[in-house]
Amino acid sequence: MQLATAPVSWGIRYPTDQQQMSWRNCLDEMAAAGFVWTELGPPGFIPGSSEEIGIELQIRQLRLCAASVQGSLADPKNNRDIILATTHACDALASLGGSTLVIIDGRYSDRLSTDPLSQPIVNEESWLRIMQTAHDMAQIAVHEYGLQAAFHPHTDTHIETPENTYRFLEEMDNTLLGICLDTGHLAYCGIDPIEFTKRYIHQISHVHLKNIDLSFRERVLSNRIPYVEAVAQGIFTNPQAGSLDLQEIVRLLEVSKYDGFIVMEQDMYPAPSDKPLPIAIETKKFMSELGLI
Repeated sequence: MQLATAPVSWGIRYPTDQQQMSWRNCLDEMAAAGFVWTELGPPGFIPGSSEEIGIELQIRQLRLCAASVQGSLADPKNNRDIILATTHACDALASLGGSTLVIIDGRYSDRLSTDPLSQPIVNEESWLRIMQTAHDMAQIAVHEYGLQAAFHPHTDTHIETPENTYRFLEEMDNTLLGICLDTGHLAYCGIDPIEFTKRYIHQISHVHLKNIDLSFRERVLSNRIPYVEAVAQGIFTNPQAGSLDLQEIVRLLEVSKYDGFIVMEQDMYPAPSDKPLPIAIETKKFMSELGLI
């Protein structure tokens, strides 16, 4: 297992945003915290060609492990853009020695207004489109670039509920798609990450290890707090401070001989500029205590 980080732990959620730090500062702080591996972040966050991105990573002795593509998989109008984004992400991964394309359905609510963009529950026609688009993306990663693809069940998307998550994972083609285990998002959506890990241990090909305040989650549900606001208010905690037993997750992965990346994440947005680096340093210490370093 290899330990990695991701721009989201520095409050990076969008290619550009006035509430985010610059991509240069983000990479600088990743290196200062002692990380070697990182995910790429939102497409366009680190500008330039794959070669130019590689130079920026090399300057800081950072290496790329994964890149994600998120978009509305059920909307046929988005198909061309999603396939193009998939190709760009795979180009970067293949050029820079990365291994994994992470596929995420698009959010069904607006990030600023929280107004609905689509219905949370899809009909059968839309479900089949989601399945088809995800597999088309995986085909590109696996067969055209020699990478692996991992599907990421994610809060505020159509693959978030226990019912839809389990259905998707049971119907997907395991020769094309693995699972991105995100402990925080699973718990947010009412799925026990430990039981999930046991059930799908041999299909997990990428891991986002994050923690969550489950007592806060109860308030989120009872008060109908939108996902964006819950993140801003700190529902995802420092890895060592939340409700989940991350040590048990790591133990299960070790027993199964999982040999992929464990990406330490704390979803933050917005993030004060002085907040992420101390957390990243403490996180690295915590992962050392778990035997991951």
